[in-house]
Order: sequence, then C-alpha cells, then structure tokens
Amino acid sequence: MRLIAAIADVTHLQRKRSRSAWRVNQILLFGLLCTLMSWLTGCREEIGHLSTFTGNTMGTNYTINVVSSSDSLVVTTLQAEVENKLEFINKQMSTYDPESNLSIFNQTVSTDWFAMPSETIELIRIATRVSRSTDGAYDVTLGSVIDLWGFGRDAATDGDKPSMDLILDKMNEVGHQLLQISKDGTQIRKLIPELTVDLSSIAKGYAVDRLGELLEKNNITRYVVEIGGEIRTRGLGVDNNPWQIGIESPDPETQTAGFVGIAVESAHIATSGNYRNYREVDGKRFSHIIDGRSGYPVDHNLASVTVLHGSTTQADAWATAFMVMGVEEAIEVADKKGLAVSFTVKEDQGFVNRTTRAFDAYKVK
Repeated sequence: MRLIAAIADVTHLQRKRSRSAWRVNQILLFGLLCTLMSWLTGCREEIGHLSTFTGNTMGTNYTINVVSSSDSLVVTTLQAEVENKLEFINKQMSTYDPESNLSIFNQTVSTDWFAMPSETIELIRIATRVSRSTDGAYDVTLGSVIDLWGFGRDAATDGDKPSMDLILDKMNEVGHQLLQISKDGTQIRKLIPELTVDLSSIAKGYAVDRLGELLEKNNITRYVVEIGGEIRTRGLGVDNNPWQIGIESPDPETQTAGFVGIAVESAHIATSGNYRNYREVDGKRFSHIIDGRSGYPVDHNLASVTVLHGSTTQADAWATAFMVMGVEEAIEVADKKGLAVSFTVKEDQGFVNRTTRAFDAYKVK
C-alpha cells in the first residue's frame, strides 16, 4: 500500500520501492507553499526550512522530512545517525541477514533459553499481545508457512499451490504460544525446535518509532519519518499547518489523487494491503498475507487497511491483523478497541472506503 505525505498543497514526487522480504510500495509527496492568507496579506516571513533525505533499508526506502527554524541543519550528519540506527536494528531482527540475532535463533534447533537484545524482545512482546488479541489471526511465527506459499526468504519456487497435507504439517510448527520470554526479559525460547520468528510485519513500524526518537534527541520537533509506508509525524509542516497524509486508492486511475485525506500533527500511521504483492497459480491470485489461524492466504474483498495508533510499531502489527480478519470482523474489533482505522474495500462498483468512528476525526474536511 502507498501513502502520500504532503506539506500543504504540493507537487508530487513518486518513488518506486524494491520488492523483497520487507515488501511494500509507497508514494510520498512533499512540497512547499506559503498559505493563501499569507499571500493576501503580503506576508513574506520565513516560517520554516524543509530538509529532506532518503535511503534504502529493509528491502524498501525511507524518507525523512525535517522542518527547522533555519537552513543550517547539517543533513549529512543527521543521516549518518539514521543509517547507523537502521543498521543496528537490522543486525538484530532481519530474517534476510543470516548473522542477525533473530536469524541465529531461527537456525538453532535447541529449545533452551536464548539471549536476545532487549529491542527484539520488546518487539516480540508487542507482537505476542496482538496475537492474543486476535486469537492468532496475526502471528509472527508463520515464517515456514509463508515460505510454503512462495513468499519470504526461503520461499518455494516451483510455482505450485501447496497441498492441504503440507500446509497442515507446517501449521504444526506455528503458534505464538510456542514462543516464550523469560521473566527477566533477556531471553526467549521455542517450545518446539522447528519454530521460527519473522518480525517483518512489525519491524518497519518499530524502526520508524526509533528514528523519530532519534530526531527528537537532536532537538527536532517538526518532522515526518516514513519507511515502506509506515509513518510517524510530529509538529506542524513547513507552512505551520498540520501534515497532510493521503491514503492512495488501489484503483490505478485515481491512486495518485489520494483516496482519503487526513490532517495530523503527532501521529503514528501504518498501512497494509494485498493487491500488489501476490502470486498467481493456475490463474488464481494468492495474497502474501497469511491467516495465522488456517495457514491459507486471505481471500476477501478487503484491499488495504490504514491504522492510526499510539505507536507506529503497534499500528504496523494491527494493520496486518485487520487485513487477515476481513472488513466486517476488523471493524468490529477496531471499534471495540477505539482504534482509528480506514478500510479500502473492493465492491462491485469499484473501491470504496469505510472507516471506524475514531478515524473520522482525522479526515480532512
């Protein structure tokens, strides 16, 4: 799913992201204008300077926009810190780096306690809570099943649909309840040797939050951080108005226009979708989003989900969870939890948008 981040009314910049384990596509739109009122009153006062820098991470791209009081911000120094933080996170929890802490844990067949960095344990703890709240619809131990369907690092390449017996066999190696965290929060262990953990569905949101904290430690209070469609914002845009975020429609004829617009100052946003990342077997499309309760790809009319939450980390996990559930179940759960969520649904007449009650307060009027 793509998101559009705009500062006031702006021209558009489109970037295509690579497809890999941490797949997602995005469009970020950034620009700069004085407000109409400022022009009408003859105001020429500078109200902020925009600095933008981008890079590659987690199989996709990141973009950071910073508004400062002057143009003296040393972007190269700041970007070096950002790159170091991203490298640190990847070294802990990437499933594509065979030497990461998480990859080493997955490769071991021991059920003994395994020392793990606190950041990774924190992420596993959050993911486990979401798994319990969704009765296992969301589950970060689905890696072997995801591979079976042709997605993931060790994906099958023969192009065939896996048999029911094979799926059932792999599902015996899955279950968030089979992963334990020690009482002191320093170790994890698997209760069966075959269990593996894949944090791809939550790690980008986690990285966005950590980069936001890094900026704030550098006394930056007005920014947008985005990785693969997961976003964290703070303060006001360069025109002293809230940041404008547009959720792109899956319809190729309208997608750059922004399907739903929201205005935010301090927000954590994540989007998950199934209409770009899929496989075709015998003419049938199979989504990369797998239901943790059945081991099968989701098969419903929900095209994408956007979640606003108190943290981008949790928004990331919940966006995937709601994609698994389907729109009716997801809206019921989201409303009960008071979560702000937007759903893009494929109907006979085309794509339509449905939102929870909490989301409506963010819509651009």
